[in-house]
Amino acid sequence: MFIVQFKRGIKYGLIFMLFAVIMGFMYGIIGGQILRPTLAFITIIGIFASINFAFTILALVLFLIWKKKRSILGKYIGISFGFIVVYFPLFILLKLIPMRVF
Repeated sequence: MFIVQFKRGIKYGLIFMLFAVIMGFMYGIIGGQILRPTLAFITIIGIFASINFAFTILALVLFLIWKKKRSILGKYIGISFGFIVVYFPLFILLKLIPMRVF
């Protein structure tokens, strides 16, 4: 169950990244710079994915304390972990690139 949701999270993360690249590219064509808006869109979605993963860990801790039913939590953790696996390497890569996005 977790592996299926994890693969789904990776698929959704890649789809979101594709849309972020397309939106940044379209905005960059209008603004005259293509790379900076594209990286900005990827960064913004990555920040939201990171915040979502933090809430996932918080929900996991709360569910473990109160011993509630965890079937929904497994889906949420799998998809959120898939997103963070897609976006975390990009954060590392963007930190290594000396270009300022914002």
